[in-house]
Amino acid sequence: MNLDLEESKKAIQKLRGEYLHLGFVNNDNNAEMSGYIVDQAIKLTNNMKKFIQEENEEFGQIKTQINALVQERIKVQQETIIIENRIYETEKDLGYK
Repeated sequence: MNLDLEESKKAIQKLRGEYLHLGFVNNDNNAEMSGYIVDQAIKLTNNMKKFIQEENEEFGQIKTQINALVQERIKVQQETIIIENRIYETEKDLGYK
């Protein structure tokens, strides 16, 4: 009976050791996984910042192009009015109207 008790104690001690070892391994795995997740989150954040910056730059370029086109349209409209006035004056001078 004493022998069985000693063997049981040794088995329990061995199981405790294995339990502690598995706990350490689990903690290491958790730390490694947490580090990986943090690294991936940082990469994703940096990629997103870069994407947003590129989009803002492209938006600025498009906005500049739109403003230039608007100014060009205004200039064309003004020139059209000048030409229409010249045509009107010429027709008036020639007696067409």
